[in-house]
Amino acid sequence: MGSWIERARLLDFRKHMAAIWLAEQEGDELPHSLINQTWVRRWMRDNARLVKDNNIIPLIEWASEEADEWNQIQMSNVEDDLKFVLCRAVPEHRDMALTNRLISHYVPFDFISRFEFNRPDFHRDRENWSDAYSDFVAKALENTYLKDKKRVYEEMYL
Repeated sequence: MGSWIERARLLDFRKHMAAIWLAEQEGDELPHSLINQTWVRRWMRDNARLVKDNNIIPLIEWASEEADEWNQIQMSNVEDDLKFVLCRAVPEHRDMALTNRLISHYVPFDFISRFEFNRPDFHRDRENWSDAYSDFVAKALENTYLKDKKRVYEEMYL
């Protein structure tokens, strides 16, 4: 059935969360929901220079394309400070939660992983968020993750 990266929606979620995080940093209007392909495409088009300069979204798109073409993703081609963007723990590993907690520390825009695996960092981050972003994250968690935790968890991490 292919690699986990092909099956999981983790990179899709991370792409959306990265776009929303960047939009927040720019003071742009946030979408009404976490998974909004139209908003993400439009925002990325309107902010192409920022997206390119940040490297997170282009990296996710590159990795997704490589996986779609059944190519091996060579982590040696990825900048060291961005490698965790493409990672998640091995589900069967006994330290999966601990490993995902570590990964979430290096992917601060992934609020779902931080909420699930690293609540102290999540709450510390939330103290510095704007009201609009904090409200968005709360609604996104409520309408996706908390609504069907098992399904979202399986889609992202298994």
